[in-house]
Order: sequence, then structure tokens, then C-alpha cells
Amino acid sequence: MRTELENRIETVTGTVLPDDVRIVGIEGTDIIRSEVIEACVREFLPATISSGRWQEDPASGIRQDLLSSVDWSLSMVAVRGDAVVGCYLLSRPGDVNAAAAELSGTGVEGLALVVLKSHRGFGIGRALRAVPEAMGFDYVVGTHLKTLGNLDHWLRRRHLIGEEDDMWITAEVFNGPLPVSSPQPAP
Repeated sequence: MRTELENRIETVTGTVLPDDVRIVGIEGTDIIRSEVIEACVREFLPATISSGRWQEDPASGIRQDLLSSVDWSLSMVAVRGDAVVGCYLLSRPGDVNAAAAELSGTGVEGLALVVLKSHRGFGIGRALRAVPEAMGFDYVVGTHLKTLGNLDHWLRRRHLIGEEDDMWITAEVFNGPLPVSSPQPAP
């Protein structure tokens, strides 16, 4: 039996998850938060190393960055059986508030979306990506390292709304007007 949130995710994405995959909130469950953070560290470590960020100890940098920002009451995991196979760590918009000022409504910041490689291709990432809209938020914002060179990937469904020294700031708007002015990435 699917939860109301899972039904809304299915409506938003048109994706039907495998019967044995659940999307559940982390808070109030037996899910060990440190395991979720470590899955994110493993996923993001190669890109972080190649970007040169946190050169002395990139794993600790990722870990600290996520732990200082994540809102466990908003974050969700994909569970198959007893195993966490994906997560979307969310927070209230913090450092990106200035860039998100033109957006109307209530937003959330996407900190980390991870699906284990062994569980990709089943619609789990698409379902997790739809969590903010299914939860009733009007938009989701996120930051992306410029050195990864993957802004074009993000701009398939998001809009560029700002930048910092080494980061792009993007937003996906579900309800309300799009940002009036958007910076253009330098060639």
C-alpha cells in the first residue's frame, strides 16, 4: 500500500516504483543518519576531489557541509527491503536565499540526491527528485560546483538564478512565476 506522498510522487512523475521500493521520511524512523551521509560522501567524493574543493580532507568537507545544513524532517530516503538505496537530503534555503529572493512561495534547498548504482534505472532518482513538489513546495534550489562542467545537465529542468565564486545556483519552479532575470553562464 502506497503512502499519500508516494501517490503524489507517482502523479507528478508518472513513474511507478517497483513494489518493494518505498519513499519515506528519515525523521522518526530507524534509519541511521550517518549511513545516509556516508552514502552521499561515497557518491560525491570523486567529483569533489577532481574539483579541488576541500583539498586536505574532501570526505570530511562533504560530511561537515551536509551535516551542518540538512533538515532531517524534510529529507527522504528510498528503501528497498531493509536497505537504503537512495536519498534526497533537503534543507530550508540558507546561503542561497539572496539568489532565491525573486522566487515566490515556499522553497526548499536540495543538498544531495543519491541513488546507489545498483539501483539506478528503476525510476528511484526521478521519484526522489519529485519529493519537493509532492511535499507541496513551490520550488527547489540547489548549488552545483562550476568545475564539474555539468550545468547544462541541470538546466534541462532548472533555471540559473545566481552564482558564487565556485558554484552555480539553480532553481526548479513548480508553482508561480519563473525568475525575471537570470544570469548567463560565461562561455
